[in-house]
Amino acid sequence: MPRKPPNYGKLRADERQKLDAWLADKGCRCPSCGAREWGEPDAGMLAFASGVSASHPDDHPVIKLPCGRCGLLAFFDPFTIGVY
Repeated sequence: MPRKPPNYGKLRADERQKLDAWLADKGCRCPSCGAREWGEPDAGMLAFASGVSASHPDDHPVIKLPCGRCGLLAFFDPFTIGVY
């Protein structure tokens, strides 16, 4: 069974600080409009089809982050960022 991220749906204050520091360190810009203003992040799960059957997806924790300007929704791996 897939592992749900802690605080599923909302990041704690310390997790948000790690995310903000990582975004600033990487100079992350929205790939659509070039903005550096990001909206409120949300922790969730993203299903990826695995093998030959999409009926048995591999779920993976993600941080969903909307662009504050154009609304593009970006997905980040919380393990790479160090949030989980």
